[in-house]
This record gives sequence, structure tokens and C-alpha cells, in this order.
Amino acid sequence: MKFVMSLLALLAVCSTLAMAQNNPKVELFGGYSYTRSSFFQDELSKVNGNGWHGSVSMPVWFAIEGAVDASGHYGSAKGVNSSLHVFLAGPRFAYHGKRFCFFSQTLFGRARVRVDAAIPGVTAAATTDSAFAVAPGGGFDVRIKDKLSLRLVQLDYISTNFNDFSLGTLRVSTGVVLHIGKR
Repeated sequence: MKFVMSLLALLAVCSTLAMAQNNPKVELFGGYSYTRSSFFQDELSKVNGNGWHGSVSMPVWFAIEGAVDASGHYGSAKGVNSSLHVFLAGPRFAYHGKRFCFFSQTLFGRARVRVDAAIPGVTAAATTDSAFAVAPGGGFDVRIKDKLSLRLVQLDYISTNFNDFSLGTLRVSTGVVLHIGKR
């Protein structure tokens, strides 16, 4: 985890030093996303969440962009079915080169979780909750064509506190970025 946070800090420093010369007016991202969450305090309740991830970003000033981000993850393990939806917005620091883009961001918003537990011998229970969430992260894109890039990886650490438990999960995403217009 220290390595991931150090890498994200390095990306933030590098991207703020760069002038965003090849900035598109709008970037649209869509793709696959994975999380591994623990909804209870034991190792048996770890849930692999597979789902979708989308975001929109627009340049604000030099290498600073505004980003809006949403994702949904769904999984089940040991009789526990879960869904996690995250809706975030905040600043992104990006360096757009001719063939690549590095970015780091810290996003804020809401996370919504639903957990259905149907463990044999125990009464089935379902709970839904939403809470404030923060997600520092970053990523790396490689340009394929003038208006199209491949997001090789985006890593975000989503942290939130629901009524009954805290949730800290690493979100790993990959997908396609569409560039609209030029600044």
C-alpha cells in the first residue's frame, strides 16, 4: 500500500510540473473495474467485485482538470451478495504528452453499498447504506489514435465509513478514453 501511495504522490508532483499542451476539451472514459472488499471483520467475507467504471474530465487551468467519476461493482462470496456504487468529483492533475497521459487525482463524493447475507443456519439479512467517500488515485493512458486512448491502468483507493463498518478498497480499472475537441 505504501508503494501505491508513493507512486500516486510521484504522479501528482510530475503532472503539476507539466504544461498540458495536448489537452483535449473533454475526455470520456468507460471500462471494466475490479475491487476486493471486506464487508465484515473476518477474512471469509472478502468479496471480489466486478463491474463498470466511467468518468468525464475537462481542463480547468494548465495541468489541472475537473473530473466526475462513477462506478458500480457486484459480487458474492460465502453467502454474501454485495453491490457497491461510487459517485465522485474533484481535481485531477494530468500531463498529456503526444503518445501518453499520466494523471493523479483526489475525488470526493458518496458511496452506496448493499449487502445481502444468506448464510445457512442464520436468518437472511439485507442492509443498504450510503456515506461520504474519498478516493485518491491515478492512472496511465496510451494514445492509439488522435481521438482515442487506451487506459492501461487506473488505481484508486476508495475509503468510506458506513454506519456499521469502514470500507477501504482498491479499485483497479481499465478501458477506453475518447478525446473530444482540442484546447
